[in-house]
Amino acid sequence: MKQRIKQVIVVEGRDDAANIKRFVDAEIIITHGFAISAETYRRIAYAASTVGIIILTDPDFAGERIRKDITKRIKGNLKQAYISRAAARKGNDIGVENAGGEAIVTALANAKAEVDDVAPIYTQSDIVSLGLAGRANSKALRIAVGEAFHIGYANAKQLLQRLNKYQVDKTALARFIKSFQALGSMVTVTIDRPCGSTHPNYCDLKYPLNYGYIDGILADDGEAQDAYILGETEPLTIFTGKVIAIVRRIDDNEDKWVVAADQSQYDCAAIYRQVVFQEHFFNTEIIMLSGCLSRHKKMTKRTE
Repeated sequence: MKQRIKQVIVVEGRDDAANIKRFVDAEIIITHGFAISAETYRRIAYAASTVGIIILTDPDFAGERIRKDITKRIKGNLKQAYISRAAARKGNDIGVENAGGEAIVTALANAKAEVDDVAPIYTQSDIVSLGLAGRANSKALRIAVGEAFHIGYANAKQLLQRLNKYQVDKTALARFIKSFQALGSMVTVTIDRPCGSTHPNYCDLKYPLNYGYIDGILADDGEAQDAYILGETEPLTIFTGKVIAIVRRIDDNEDKWVVAADQSQYDCAAIYRQVVFQEHFFNTEIIMLSGCLSRHKKMTKRTE
């Protein structure tokens, strides 16, 4: 039986990953050579901050450059695994894809790879019940989940493995899916903070847009779902429109929905510019059905 590795292994190419999986059971991130994308770096950073990573690149100039670039950029639980040029050689080709099982297992052992003995918290039935498989929009939902939780796009089987690997919080995942599935739906918002009004608890916070709640839909704080209204410049009492985006607060227990009559004039950047007056107190992500996702760090600490 293959040993299950706790850390995520970072390699250069698909053939490297396929060869490693012949000998150990592990989650693997592929850099695709020098041109490591921002999304891949986010996945590596998330893995390093959670279960840890082991870098296992080819024993050549390119492999060492990739290793140094990742090591310089990524902080957290990071380990190095090495295979000798002799063990990685096949004819004139040198690469992890050519290494035998003994060389790979020894390299991981020398890097202090740990056995993954954490019990899974998700089952295949969870994947189906959450809408991550078996529905018309399941692929779009898996793409959104992969981006939002920094685990990358995966098919249903791979996603189940990654959710368990990273022990993704079930409450946070369910909250995200609930909000994502609201995208594109028509809702009616009761405005209790019209544009020009001030926050009931923070007198220095003035609303440049209409803000309210959606009766009949509960947020995770136990209150009615809050919503920003875009595209309306006069104070309103009620508004019906389409949910065009979700403002996901990473460090809070509720998300905000963004509602407008016309979605075409907005992208993630435009939406954030309109909600930053309040969202700069939080680490947030703006999510849209178009696949647009932008991340924004907290800029100001709120004082009571």
